[in-house]
Amino acid sequence: MPPKGESIGHAFEDAIKFSLILAHYRSESPGVSFEFYESLQRKKTEDIYKVSATGWKSGNDIGAIGGRLLEWFTPIYLWWTKGDSEKDLLTDPTNIQFP
Repeated sequence: MPPKGESIGHAFEDAIKFSLILAHYRSESPGVSFEFYESLQRKKTEDIYKVSATGWKSGNDIGAIGGRLLEWFTPIYLWWTKGDSEKDLLTDPTNIQFP
């Protein structure tokens, strides 16, 4: 995933969730843990990747005017998406609903 400011938070979240899943399914085969983890995180990871990749590519040769527009609209975009980012980053990673 392209690096962004929130990447370390997602890495910690993944580590916490996966360690709890491994502990929960310790008597099962490792495949059970991996399947449950993937079912829990796949959509979120794909959504985050799309946003991250879009932001990562936005600096590609867009010219002076495009760069200036990007600079002006970035604060608006950050304000617009602030609620989703805060909701995501303030979610408790230990709150896992096991079947």
